Amino acid sequence: MKKIVLILVCLTIPALITWARELEYHLVQAQLVDDSPAGEPSIPQHEVPGQRLRIDALITTLKRETWDQSAENLVTNVNQFLDMSAGLPSGQALGAELDLEEMLSARRAIKVLNTLQALPMSKRVEKCRELFFRFLREYADAKERELGLGSATPEKPRYYTTHALCLAMFATAETGRRDILAEEFLRLDELRRRVESLMADNKTICSEAARKAGARDFEDWKRSILSTCAPDPRFQLNVLRLAVLRDPHAPDNLLKEIDAYCQSKDMTAMEVPIVPWNARTTVFERLVGSPPDTSKGVTKYLIYDWGGAARREGFIGKDDLKREIVQKVRELAL
Repeated sequence: MKKIVLILVCLTIPALITWARELEYHLVQAQLVDDSPAGEPSIPQHEVPGQRLRIDALITTLKRETWDQSAENLVTNVNQFLDMSAGLPSGQALGAELDLEEMLSARRAIKVLNTLQALPMSKRVEKCRELFFRFLREYADAKERELGLGSATPEKPRYYTTHALCLAMFATAETGRRDILAEEFLRLDELRRRVESLMADNKTICSEAARKAGARDFEDWKRSILSTCAPDPRFQLNVLRLAVLRDPHAPDNLLKEIDAYCQSKDMTAMEVPIVPWNARTTVFERLVGSPPDTSKGVTKYLIYDWGGAARREGFIGKDDLKREIVQKVRELAL
């Protein structure tokens, strides 16, 4: 008899889970109806059902999270940042520098950003600083673990420390407080110097870490580690420009000067529309037949890429030249 009861329980639980998921899905659909201006959702005719279900479930999850929970989950939850390696929504293919788009692709990151944007400026600036130092600690700890040093592996794996740090810097740039962004860049400079010093003082341990990572040459591994002591150069350039754009006290010609410099380096520009975290579809999800849902608003960002003649001449991978360009924009912006 006990075996029969156990079998019935095993058969019933999956059915209940499926029913609960379907109920949650329909509740989300009902919420979408309530949120739409005309009382009915605008549902494209050719959506991908599985992806639609996943997106709606994520929106429901994000509604339940507090701001602190969303910030924490940025670094501990897997599969929340979309893979941009196939190219951008604009159809433009890129190299490896995708920190900016991958950060913007996560609805959780946009929720944190949208929440900050709704705060009074003084509180917003305070929370941006808190967020940066919180994620910088995570980022620095992850770097030390790469070297085979530092603290033990945290209880919860940290997957996206780079993307979280990018979000914090992007949020600061959105305030227009170039002085605070300048401090954040200085902190990243300090991190690079610290990592370089740790490698010099612990070469035996670091050599073993390089071997375990599959590196064939220690110096190449060292250069790779140092190049990732900050978000990629393309992200840095665009976040610097954004801070100037958002600063009402920036000199009138400063943005034009930065744009002219980028164009003189054969950089190409594109516009990426970012919608709120609870929009039905974002530009990055690209459901079949589904344009971005702009009914809750949209912010369009002009983003520069290493393009034109620079790309044709093999510019991708020339980190020294990229850093030189970023340093010039940094001097102009900060």
